[in-house]
Amino acid sequence: MHKQEYQIIVFLASAIVLAMFIAGCSNINNAADNTNATNNSESIKIGLLTPLTGDLANYGTGARNAAQMAIDDINNNSSIKFELVIEDSPCNPNLALNALNKLITIDKVDALSGPICSSEMLAIAPKVNDYKKIIISTATSPEITNAGDYVFRDVPSDDLRAKFFARFIYQTENITKIAIIYENDDAGVAYEKAFVDEFNRLGGKIIIAEQYDKGSPDMRSQLTKISGADDILMISFPTETGMILKQSRELGIVARFFEGFEIMSDPQVAEIAGNATEGVIFIQAKTSVDKSGEEFRQRYLERFGAQPPFYSAEAYDSIMIYGALLKHRSDLDTLKERLYALKNFNGASGTISFDDNGDVTKPFEIGQIRNSKLETITIVS
Repeated sequence: MHKQEYQIIVFLASAIVLAMFIAGCSNINNAADNTNATNNSESIKIGLLTPLTGDLANYGTGARNAAQMAIDDINNNSSIKFELVIEDSPCNPNLALNALNKLITIDKVDALSGPICSSEMLAIAPKVNDYKKIIISTATSPEITNAGDYVFRDVPSDDLRAKFFARFIYQTENITKIAIIYENDDAGVAYEKAFVDEFNRLGGKIIIAEQYDKGSPDMRSQLTKISGADDILMISFPTETGMILKQSRELGIVARFFEGFEIMSDPQVAEIAGNATEGVIFIQAKTSVDKSGEEFRQRYLERFGAQPPFYSAEAYDSIMIYGALLKHRSDLDTLKERLYALKNFNGASGTISFDDNGDVTKPFEIGQIRNSKLETITIVS
């Protein structure tokens, strides 16, 4: 064999070996890709809609933090892994619709949590039902009760809240006449109607009811019209509540104020109104004092350096409910039926049982601002 022929044979043999090596590496990579695909197919992706900007960003940040806590808790104790995809929903129905479409069509989430704002929940409910994606919300409007089979919430309806507050004001505070100032949105309008219906049924009288548009910087026109009332019910969010109290003080209005939404713990109210918050009577969901609730608050404090805002425990519970019911991807097929059958789930926000409309019943706390602190007056249920 000539030297040149030998070199050619060696070169061809080397080339064949190299090709086999590359093919082997490719097969290994393909196997790894297939393994990753299998792992991904066995994960559950949850989409969270929550206000990270805007008036309710304090609550939204708490919901985000709590939801991530729940994801971590599930992943530490489950063979199937959960993933959280978060979208900002700053109480804007159009933005919420865009966020929902992204979560479902691009991020391919399997189920949803949030939003907090009722106007957003009512706006996205038809799409949620069309896509047949379960959502567990913390929005409170009475209209959500009939928002569709795929809509659940782990907070009680404002229909209950308004009725309990009307009874307390009429029966306990012995107030028979009251004025109302409320936000002209889905939550405000629905709450006002529920309160008025119950207050009138009890024998009370609404002196005047004035509404304002969300984000209004000046409430003086409405406040002037209701300035003659001894008692005034506010159905308003943090910034607007602060403005109402501040401008009432500036106008010299002397009245007892009541707040229908659970926003008096939000620092924005006191930042705007100062000591004009003193004496305000409020109603809010009762904080769970059982072991689960106490442990959640302590862990949240240790991790994030602050007490969890309202709706944080409910956001945590919504994810933990998914974790309890979804042990395999195939469980998604029967998730709706098992949610309707869920009874006495021991959550951080209290005991959760869904009724035929996806609603829950929980106790409320009625309290008052005293020396700049929220103090409990009574528990109603």
